[in-house]
Amino acid sequence: MKSSHVEPDVGLGIDQEIIMPLSAGTRLVSHFRDVEGVEYFY
Repeated sequence: MKSSHVEPDVGLGIDQEIIMPLSAGTRLVSHFRDVEGVEYFY
């Protein structure tokens, strides 16, 4: 099963406490970039 979610201008998708349980037993990709160019990719 594939799924996607877009969360505009919010950092919950890069919070490791949230994404670690969500990725258990599967793959999870998370990308965040703000207006100042700060970028996170997990």
